[in-house]
Amino acid sequence: MLATTPTTAAKWTAAQQEAIDDFLAARAAFSTSLEHPDPANPSLPATHVDPMLTEVRNTNAQWQGFGQAGRFPTDSVARTEPLTVVISGDTATIETCGVDDSVVYEPASGKVLNDDVVTVRSTSTLTRVDGTWKLATRTENERWEGVAGCALGFS
Repeated sequence: MLATTPTTAAKWTAAQQEAIDDFLAARAAFSTSLEHPDPANPSLPATHVDPMLTEVRNTNAQWQGFGQAGRFPTDSVARTEPLTVVISGDTATIETCGVDDSVVYEPASGKVLNDDVVTVRSTSTLTRVDGTWKLATRTENERWEGVAGCALGFS
C-alpha cells in the first residue's frame, strides 16, 4: 500500500494528469481498504478492474482472515511520483517511483508484523471505463530497501 502525493499539473497534459489522478485515487483506495480489510469495499471496484480488482480483493480477504490491517506511521515518508505517462486510446501506462512505509499489524494485539520501508519503481496500466481511469495491472520493475533507488531523485 502506498500513500499518494499530489503532482504538479504543469508537467503533464490534461489527459495525462487525469490518468495520474485516477491512478493515485486507486492506490489510495487500496491503502484505505487495508485499514479495515474488507474484500467487498465499494471503493475497490470504483477504482480497479480485473485482474487488479481480483488481486486487491484477495489481499483484503487474506488480511481480514489473518486478523491483519495496515496503517501509515504519523511521520510517514510515503509518496508516489509519476515518471512517465503514455496514453493510447482507452489505455494508459504509468511508470512510477514510490516509497512505502506502511505498517502491517494485528489490530487485536497491536503487534507489528512488518514496518519495512521500501522504494519501488513500477509500471501500471489503466483502462478507461465510463470516463474514469481504473487500475488494471501493476508490475514491480525494481525494489530497494529504505528510501533509495529512484526515490533519491525526489525533490
